[in-house]
Amino acid sequence: MKDLDSRNYDIRDIEIDPRFKIAYKEMLLTFGVWFLFTVASLVVERTSKTSCATRR
Repeated sequence: MKDLDSRNYDIRDIEIDPRFKIAYKEMLLTFGVWFLFTVASLVVERTSKTSCATRR
């Protein structure tokens, strides 16, 4: 049995938990939705005929 407190190991020997893959995909989805919301908000703000810049 190996010493469990040992720091002498190869990082490639660590198995990737499938939950991290799912969380990573969820994070990318969240960033994608946030980005699309930001773009849509900017488009609406820029194309709005009643924006603050055109009210003068």
